[in-house]
Amino acid sequence: LSLSAVVTVLISMATVPSLSGQWVLIPMDRQQENHLKAYGVTYRALMRGEQGEWLLNYRGGAFLLPDTDVLRRESALAGVTFVPIAVVKVEAIRAEIAAANMESVPLDKAPKIAVYTSPNTEPWDDAVTM
Repeated sequence: LSLSAVVTVLISMATVPSLSGQWVLIPMDRQQENHLKAYGVTYRALMRGEQGEWLLNYRGGAFLLPDTDVLRRESALAGVTFVPIAVVKVEAIRAEIAAANMESVPLDKAPKIAVYTSPNTEPWDDAVTM
């Protein structure tokens, strides 16, 4: 194998779900240790071009994302609780969602975020705009 072929394989292994078809569930229920950072981990995964699902009414509105080393490392560093799950479990979750008052929303791109502040507000008056 040439060096460029090896590099290509390594890059693709780092950016796609593992070969075993694993996914990562980021719960948003009481098991989640850091809800705000969980949103950030999900947002950055979408910014990297990954696609996932927002599982409304399942485990507090959990996120289902491809299992990558980058996602695992980022979640661990941020203190975000995540659960690796196999494709078989994902299908069981989807069946449970279809049978109950739940919904799966595809996430294929990061949302644009804007914060409105009135023209009279000083920047230091609101922690969000600082």
